[in-house]
Amino acid sequence: AMKDQLAADPERVLADVQKVEDFIKEDPQRLALLMRDQLKLDSPLKAADVLKRERLSGLVRTLALASLLMDLISTRNLAMHQKALAELEKQEQDALIPALRRPTEQWAQLLNAYRRAVRLHEITSLLAKHMKDLKVTSAETLDFAFFDNLWNRDKINRLDFYTSDLDRMLRVGDMLPVPHTQLWPEFEARWANARTEFKDTMQAVDAALKGANLLFQDVYKKNYAGWIRHPNSPVVFTHQFLPRMLKAHWDPKSGRKAVILVFDGLRTDAWDEFVRPVLEERYAVLESRPGSAILPTETQLSRKAISAGMLPIDFPSKNPRELDLLTAWLKNVMRLQIKFEAIKDDDTVASGMTVRYSSPQIDYIVFNFTDDNLHHNSQDLAFIYTSTVREIIRQDVRSVLRELPADALVFITSDHGFTPMPSNSVEIGDDVASDEKNVKYLSVRASGSPDQEIAKRSVQFNAVDFQIPLPASVQRLLFPRPGYYFQRAGGHYEPDRYSHGGLSMAECMIPMVVMAAPKTDTGLLAFESVQQVGSVSEGEPLELEIKIRANKPGETLTIALTFSQVEIPDRKEIFSGSERSYRVQWQPKLGEISPHDRERGYVQMPVTVILTYRKNDQLYRTSRTADIRIKFDSTRVRRRIDSKLDLMMGKLPKELKS
Repeated sequence: AMKDQLAADPERVLADVQKVEDFIKEDPQRLALLMRDQLKLDSPLKAADVLKRERLSGLVRTLALASLLMDLISTRNLAMHQKALAELEKQEQDALIPALRRPTEQWAQLLNAYRRAVRLHEITSLLAKHMKDLKVTSAETLDFAFFDNLWNRDKINRLDFYTSDLDRMLRVGDMLPVPHTQLWPEFEARWANARTEFKDTMQAVDAALKGANLLFQDVYKKNYAGWIRHPNSPVVFTHQFLPRMLKAHWDPKSGRKAVILVFDGLRTDAWDEFVRPVLEERYAVLESRPGSAILPTETQLSRKAISAGMLPIDFPSKNPRELDLLTAWLKNVMRLQIKFEAIKDDDTVASGMTVRYSSPQIDYIVFNFTDDNLHHNSQDLAFIYTSTVREIIRQDVRSVLRELPADALVFITSDHGFTPMPSNSVEIGDDVASDEKNVKYLSVRASGSPDQEIAKRSVQFNAVDFQIPLPASVQRLLFPRPGYYFQRAGGHYEPDRYSHGGLSMAECMIPMVVMAAPKTDTGLLAFESVQQVGSVSEGEPLELEIKIRANKPGETLTIALTFSQVEIPDRKEIFSGSERSYRVQWQPKLGEISPHDRERGYVQMPVTVILTYRKNDQLYRTSRTADIRIKFDSTRVRRRIDSKLDLMMGKLPKELKS
């Protein structure tokens, strides 16, 4: 009967359940009687059983999952929670579970936190195993492939983001369905204890990463000078991006356009978590290779090396423009006379998409928001990633993606990554670096010999090995060992919370990727159309009609619809037949109104709908973007903001905050 009722009127079923939940939440004693005394949610085993059986109440399910999250953090019983997460992942594909049809924001955040916690403990367990093996391993026997597998394949690169994200959710996340004052005492005590014990996990992660980075530095000390000169080194450095990625895959005579996307400051974890899923809505990965920034991991060196296709020592002038470097390489190496239109140029514009050189054959685009949002920003990494970088990627990158030809070859890289600022200082005096400009937090251009204490806390390279322009007096470059930063004796100390310029896996490892249109469309479903229903004025609800058709009729699938606008809640639906139409309603939030929009009396903005579904354990993902139009209230007073400055300073509009 429930299946029939759910199929006929799912919204009515959910409304009836909501009334019962509201009654329970009215009185903390009712909540404790049901959740603590009857369902015994303080027991992890009972909570897991409740999650397996409960299908109607989001309130019951959310508190049961919160109980599991607290147990995982406190006991680290990974096997039990992997099993529980697998059950939850299976349920997520079942749209016949009423509680999951229209999940609450609290459920979504809590499930994300639980998933994060399980993945975090899986990765830390793997790292602990590696570190145990590395204790009896010499750097002489290690190669780049080992660290590439450790950092990217084994996903060690996620650790500081996952710990930051989970710590933030435990501190300020809106994950519980009732205020803390309404919870029973035992539950509140467990929640507070879990938050405290998670600090131990963060410290253990930090210690393990320091150990791995120590060996990484030793491997670079041994091999870096030879690697950067070798055309087939085991890692593609930024100065090799054009010859080893672009030239290897792009034939200008084919008629296919090449599009180079450079994300300043993009680490491999951010590539996998945020950028790659957006690009894969249209393109598939053709090749992905291990990549590294050149040293030091500084923007003016590594980013210009990308467009130059050569090491900085070979740049034709002291301060070359990226446009001139790129044009010269295409002419000298590929025999192409390309006349670019500089739509945006980093030499004159310093916000958002800082560089766009366009031509009929090739486009070169640099997004600088990742790097900009790290400097002069005291926010934690999770806030920077999820509330700033992710939202700009969803909007800015998608706006570029819409313009690209379907058959384009897309080349993606970054100039460097970044790392948390260490906490222990190493003082550098005039005897080591007489020019204060040669002392940076994460590197020193040294003229003199460091004493024993500095040598113990740093790794040294001969300056000539770097192939970068240096004063004749500079004999060596120093990088701090993990956990340390350089500080000039008596100098001013005001570092960013995250920075780059040093030698660590987080700073060096970068994406080197080629993407192209999928060879065949194997998807079972496709968008027929996405369009706005009717005319809407500011303050009124907007309705979007989404039509989906079956490429192969006859399948019944659970589908998920997510949206680029964060205020539109995710939803799950059942698709069957040859075509289905779904309508989504929400209240759009308008930010700053441009003078052009104010004059014409309406705002036009893109909304991207992402369709995902599974078939035989394979995940399918596609998207469609529609332009919606909203007439705005010309009498309303709005705060005028510099959106780019606000993003850089962490001052986001409320609608972009998670």
